[in-house]
Amino acid sequence: MKFGLMYEIEMPKPWYQGYEYDKYWQVMAQIQYADEVGFDYVWAVEHHFFEELSHCSAPEILFAAASQRTSRIRFGHGAVLLPQPYNHPIRVAERVGALDILSNGRLDVGFARSTTLNEMIGFGIDPAQTRPMMDEALHIIPQLMTTDRFPGYEGKYFTVGPNRNVIPKPIQKPHPPMWMACSSPESFNLAANYGLGVLCFNIARADTLEQRVRNYREQIKAPKDQVTARVNNQIAAFLMTLCGENKGETIEMAGEGMQWYMSLLRGQAPFWMHLHEQNRSEVFAQIESYKYAAQRAPEAFFFGKKQADEKKARDQLTPQALVDSGLLCAGNPDSCIKVLERFANLGVDLILCFMEMGRVPHAKTMESIRMFGKYIIPYFKGRSDWHYDPKPQAAAK
Repeated sequence: MKFGLMYEIEMPKPWYQGYEYDKYWQVMAQIQYADEVGFDYVWAVEHHFFEELSHCSAPEILFAAASQRTSRIRFGHGAVLLPQPYNHPIRVAERVGALDILSNGRLDVGFARSTTLNEMIGFGIDPAQTRPMMDEALHIIPQLMTTDRFPGYEGKYFTVGPNRNVIPKPIQKPHPPMWMACSSPESFNLAANYGLGVLCFNIARADTLEQRVRNYREQIKAPKDQVTARVNNQIAAFLMTLCGENKGETIEMAGEGMQWYMSLLRGQAPFWMHLHEQNRSEVFAQIESYKYAAQRAPEAFFFGKKQADEKKARDQLTPQALVDSGLLCAGNPDSCIKVLERFANLGVDLILCFMEMGRVPHAKTMESIRMFGKYIIPYFKGRSDWHYDPKPQAAAK
């Protein structure tokens, strides 16, 4: 099982002058350190208008800079939003080519259709059109990266003039590994049929993903609508992680960060929850592919309408309860490994380690990166008899 850092570049309020500047350079330092200690990947999302939750609207700029300060870590640009007018397929192919060159062939690229009304409405995008837009773009982009003279294309959403050479071309042949952001069981199946790797961005326990993983592995053996020149049979799972010498302190800090993160996510849920509660079949008929988001909204955010339900939900959100349930990977190496082994046993290929939770300080994130590099990554690289020794003399080495 591989490990990658995952970034949305969070900016909890209150803000101060120069906060974004400091945050970006802290992320840069973390990426450089992760490269040194053995992380396989660093991934970053594309989001827009998400105050506090994500100030990462241009991951390609972050990675262009980080590629010149690292030597071995791979960069995951995921996920590029494909509906118009977020990104045109030509511009996506051009950016992928340039980034792959600058990183010396260390780029992976993931794609998504967008799931938040805040972003879609901000760009004037009809939610009912996001999936067909993504489908059309996915069929074009690999060809643009691999064809010297693209013959041209005219579809419902995108047009590419005839006899065009989209440059620069990536140095990975036939093209960098391609992934797709997934949450619902249907999206796992869709990724398999496209021949794409899965970027599972759900906050979920390993056991809840079991059937989706099984179905994906079976279907990707023979993709029905392969868009890639080469199948990418991989599954990456998003997991909030924080590792430190002091188990209790680290769990508390990580739990508070996760609670903060989920409280902001609740702000994205009301639209979908409203559709679910009202059983708006006529609306679902228009945006059937988003029905999963509506059905999952109450469950995903752990809060019910009644006071008793909310109290029960809050009990489930205590830091230790989150770790015990496997939703949060935090504490010392031993407690982190217990959670991570569930994903390894499931057959997950890559863990997207989200350490930048809320107000977790930069120094604590750097400590967590160090602990992963010293203890956790080596454990999952084959040292099955390894055991973390928490004695002070061991920690000081």
